[in-house]
Amino acid sequence: MVFFQQLSKLRDYLHCIKLMRYIYLWLWLIQCCTVLLLSSSLVLAAEPISLHHVKLKINGPHQFAYAGYYAAIDKGYFRAFGLTVSIEAGDSDHDVINLVSNQQAEFGVAGAKLIQARLANKPVLLLANIFKQTPKVIVLQGADKSPQALKGEQLAVANPYNLDLVTRVFLYQQGIPLDQVKLIVEPNPLQAWQQGRITGFTSRLDQLADVQALGIPHTVLHMSEWDVHFYEGNLFTSEAYAAKHPQLVRDFIAASLRGWQYALKHPEEMAQLIHQHYSPELSTKKLQQQADALKDIILEKGELEVGNADWGELRKMGRALLAMGVFGSDVQLNEMLFESLQGKQVRLASLEWPPFVGKTLPENGLTSAIVVDAFAKVGYQVKVDFLPWTEAVRRTANEEYDGYFPEYYDPELAKRFIYSKPVGQSYVALAQRKAYPIHWRIIDDLEKYRIGVVEGYLNHPLLDRKISLGEVETYSSLDDANNLQALSKGFVDASVIDPAVYYYLMQTHPELHGDKELLEINRRWLGSQQLHITFANNARGKQLNKTFSQAFSAATAAKEQLAYITQYQHQYPILTQALLSLEASTRQRQLEEIKLSPEQRNWIKKNPVLSVPLVDNQPPFVFKNQSGKFQGFIVDYITLLASKIGLRVKFFPHDSLMLLRQQFEQDNYSLMISDVPGLLATDNALFSPTILADQWVLVGHREKRLVSQLEDLEKKMVGVVKETTAYHFLAEKYPLIEWKVFQDAQTLLNAVNKQKVDAAILHEATFNYVTRNYWLPDISITGKPQIKALKNSTSWLFIVSENEPTLFDIINEGMQQISPVEVQQLQREWIKLPRLEPSSRMKLVLTDEELQWLRKHPLIRVSNETDWPPFDYAENGVPKGYSIDLMNLLAKHLGLRFEYITGPPWQRFLDMIRSHELDLLHTAFVSPEREQYMLFSQPYLILPMAVAAIDKTQAQQAMQINLKQHRVAIVKGYNYERTLREYFPEAEMVSVGDPVKGLQAVLFNDADMYMDSKPVLYYLLERHNMHQLQVVDTPSSVNIDNDELTIAVRNDWPILRNIINKVLTNISDAEKKVLSSRWLQSTVTAQQQTVQLTPEEQGWLKSNPVLKVANETDWPPFDFYDDGKPQGLSVDYINLNTVDSFWLRVVGCTKDRNCENAVIKVVLSQESIFGKHSKNGFTLNVQC
Repeated sequence: MVFFQQLSKLRDYLHCIKLMRYIYLWLWLIQCCTVLLLSSSLVLAAEPISLHHVKLKINGPHQFAYAGYYAAIDKGYFRAFGLTVSIEAGDSDHDVINLVSNQQAEFGVAGAKLIQARLANKPVLLLANIFKQTPKVIVLQGADKSPQALKGEQLAVANPYNLDLVTRVFLYQQGIPLDQVKLIVEPNPLQAWQQGRITGFTSRLDQLADVQALGIPHTVLHMSEWDVHFYEGNLFTSEAYAAKHPQLVRDFIAASLRGWQYALKHPEEMAQLIHQHYSPELSTKKLQQQADALKDIILEKGELEVGNADWGELRKMGRALLAMGVFGSDVQLNEMLFESLQGKQVRLASLEWPPFVGKTLPENGLTSAIVVDAFAKVGYQVKVDFLPWTEAVRRTANEEYDGYFPEYYDPELAKRFIYSKPVGQSYVALAQRKAYPIHWRIIDDLEKYRIGVVEGYLNHPLLDRKISLGEVETYSSLDDANNLQALSKGFVDASVIDPAVYYYLMQTHPELHGDKELLEINRRWLGSQQLHITFANNARGKQLNKTFSQAFSAATAAKEQLAYITQYQHQYPILTQALLSLEASTRQRQLEEIKLSPEQRNWIKKNPVLSVPLVDNQPPFVFKNQSGKFQGFIVDYITLLASKIGLRVKFFPHDSLMLLRQQFEQDNYSLMISDVPGLLATDNALFSPTILADQWVLVGHREKRLVSQLEDLEKKMVGVVKETTAYHFLAEKYPLIEWKVFQDAQTLLNAVNKQKVDAAILHEATFNYVTRNYWLPDISITGKPQIKALKNSTSWLFIVSENEPTLFDIINEGMQQISPVEVQQLQREWIKLPRLEPSSRMKLVLTDEELQWLRKHPLIRVSNETDWPPFDYAENGVPKGYSIDLMNLLAKHLGLRFEYITGPPWQRFLDMIRSHELDLLHTAFVSPEREQYMLFSQPYLILPMAVAAIDKTQAQQAMQINLKQHRVAIVKGYNYERTLREYFPEAEMVSVGDPVKGLQAVLFNDADMYMDSKPVLYYLLERHNMHQLQVVDTPSSVNIDNDELTIAVRNDWPILRNIINKVLTNISDAEKKVLSSRWLQSTVTAQQQTVQLTPEEQGWLKSNPVLKVANETDWPPFDFYDDGKPQGLSVDYINLNTVDSFWLRVVGCTKDRNCENAVIKVVLSQESIFGKHSKNGFTLNVQC
């Protein structure tokens, strides 16, 4: 038995062995197959992969400007995508664009010419942008030269017959015609410039090292610093190639950008590569210098990856070219970006409603351009489809479109759609036949007429209501042109139409040309309507509306519309003519409202244009800007006056004051304006009241004996600007002075600064204006001379011919129509306050170590925010504000030069000073977190904290409960974040990008209040007309300790902090007073003053917080109902009276509302509105 058991075990054992053999056999077979597969793959790997070869044509010789593509080849990035690339050097953008367009090269690199090519409908696609700013510069002999120094001088360029596009735009924007610059070709411009044979030459940032090595005083005009912004280094292909090989194009872009990222991180290695394989004539040192020069314009926007392109910026570049007269249409730019660069899309529907929207109009019309621009600011592209109006509404309701525009506001539509902020303004009027005019005063009067309307249009709320009730008979047309044709044929008595649309169609529509003499606009208009985008009522529509609201920053829709027309009127010649016609009609309406006699009205009718001769060399009163247009205080004042009395104004340049006086005496001119009337006085002259008084001042050099009277300057050389009253008047009165005439005030003051003359005499405002804009450190006002021969002060006023007494009366009437507030606004814009001067008594003692440090660090990088007025902001790229003036004062005392870095958000500035990319942050509050990487100076200003809110009472109550569950907007990175966490821990923080966005968040109900410095809040509310918001102080019980403004220094420069503290300690009280009067006074006066009420009156108002006020619907301009709300002079007056009492609200009542219980009926007589005043304003008669 045992034997059989052992035998069975043996059998099982042998069976297992046999099974194992099979397993081993299978494993051996698998291993063999694996070896075979691996060996075959190795064989395949050894064989050459099939690569696609493409050619990249560059627009210049091999250099670091193309380093990314060399890196992509050398590092195998192209090969990884199955590409081999050959790079061919080229000569010009023009040649490269033609080669790629004709598919003789697959890809190309071009500059600004690529944008011009697309404008002209060349089929090119932008794939990636490398240089965010143009590297082009102009080098001039001599220091501190302006672009105007190019006039009449020789400028060496590559090709005078085909001047590069960016330089052309630069000269155009500086107002320098090409025929005023001598363009020449120099084989070696640097040598010619060194030898003095040419004044300047065009160059690039990456070629400036050779210029600097010569050590010759020179000026580099960086075109990007003069607002010439163009993309350069643009990688592109043709539309046909991208359509045929879309994936290959994507791969080429990816490999190229990866190459650029590598090249920027390893510039030394790339310099070696380019020198060895592409451009042996360039040394590695030279190539590294190129890399250093170019890296800042490649990564100008630190938060973006290499290669990005902003569509909004691209549109601006296209417009700059169109403004210069380049042929094309910027509609073509809409399709220029390859898919990888395209932003988010918005699809909108619209209609043919010229000049506001239309498929064939420039940029698809005025309103379309405004909408597209606003979305472009936040990276959205807008596609507009033009449909019949009813179809546009229906398809948006069905969510086939994101929205439609332009639409009037309608309460019923507001239930179905989401209305945007206003994007423009439309007037609603009635066209009529001249032979059969209609007569009406209120809407009820239209019941006896048949009115033409366009099917689906909103017209006017009251008229639409009557139409819906069948009280007004209508005739519907498909569009405005058909509506006017129905009118001309007598089908209707009047047609509802926007006057701008009417005038536009009359000039452009072929079927209406014969009706110009038959039709007209009725002098009484129905009213005005705001234009909106109407978004689909869904989650996407809500998001798009929110995005649009953040991007659209217009104070009013009408202002935005007018600003656009003014800026781009060259694209809208017919629109401009239409608006002139509209202006004439509006002017007639204005004439009816001001107190002019029939004789004066008739004079204006016969003379609609006021001709004013001007001599243009007295800034800030009268001078020409870079494009040759008159500007200044006097120019704006005359323009304002003309608008008040229903006139247009035309300015004529005049070279000679004395010749002007002669022609006035000969009745060639009826009107002059002068600052010394006695000089131009003739026997036939009438003098208006004074417009503005401004004294002459003497200006001298600090190192010379200061004089205050002209008598002290006998036998001395005194400078004066040519063809000014100062020269003509004083040269005769003071013959013992040696008078030297200068071309302009800047040249004159520069001569004083360089001690080429002993003194200068000019207007005080002119001195302040010039020295605020130009660096002239060694001159100052030495006195205000008493000139006995001058009976009156130097006062600007009108001089009118006695042969035109009616004009004289009209001028005086117009001057009375200009309010003191309007004059103050003009003064604030043009009559600059004195510049801040270092105290002559200041004794700054620095150690040898500190002086040596300053010599080693002559240039300091300083922050400049764009939007924190009145302390730190920028206008047109120029740093301004209290803190900026303080920093400039420090620079003068220390002999330093500050380089202001403008634009980054606050959080980015903090990051920059942490990484030592920034040296000074001059508007910093101290906090423990910041002390880890910044050194703080002693405080130079204490800024109380406050909040801005819509309801002052609610905000104060919220403060009492420590802002519990209230949303408080704060700029990201501001120290107020710590304030909120420490003092108001239960509040909800809402982070915003800048102060204006914070205030907007409150207006749009995204936050309950915005927290910032009190002066900043007052300044911003006044500047941006946000009068709905009120400033609320923090309660006295909250003792906030971080309200001291300091200058922060990078943490490795303690010696600079010590130096700054010394200067701050020595700043005089007078200097502080100048700073405060210039920047902080307006924030005090901006605070609204409330009416003082008795306790009894206050108690009554508390018990009666809401007043019901009657509102008529049809008594414009005093009391009427329009655009969904009460409007008119009396309504505004009531609102004005309640604005300061935050707990008093006004509810407007219309005939459609419950007004039987109205407790107040406001009656404003014409006398009370236009003349009679009480202690607190207009006389107000209240009927209870």
